[in-house]
Amino acid sequence: MPTVSPALSDLARAFLDAARIATIATVGPDGAPHQAAIWYRLEPDDRILVNSLAGRRWPRELEATGHCSLSIIDEADRYRWLSV
Repeated sequence: MPTVSPALSDLARAFLDAARIATIATVGPDGAPHQAAIWYRLEPDDRILVNSLAGRRWPRELEATGHCSLSIIDEADRYRWLSV
């Protein structure tokens, strides 16, 4: 389910371009939330590529609903974070 998203700001792009671990949150068929730690990469066109090995729970839930939340924390300053 592709959606149109606003362009990333230069600040957000610089934050996402650094090597960090993200947390992805999805919702299961029973309505229960699920979170997983994943790696990601910011693509040149501002798409965020995530590690989605087949068989994992969160990719199935994302495929079923088309919705997720991605949060990334700066390990050097844990009060600095970004969520998309």
